[in-house]
Amino acid sequence: MNSLSIVEQRCPRCANRRTVHLGYSRDLFCFNCRLRWESPAYDFSERETSRLKAYRGAVASGFYSDWR
Repeated sequence: MNSLSIVEQRCPRCANRRTVHLGYSRDLFCFNCRLRWESPAYDFSERETSRLKAYRGAVASGFYSDWR
């Protein structure tokens, strides 16, 4: 099944602000310059992963919020 999602990730070639995430792959595509590239994989260390889990838990419980 194919699907497209518009994402706010700049194209590395033309710096177009919005690109498209192609389906279930990690590929991104720019309709402006027609560049297709693979989005970077985010590999976190064990320490970074535990910190991220703690932060996500705090956000889920309402401790942190974008609302003031």
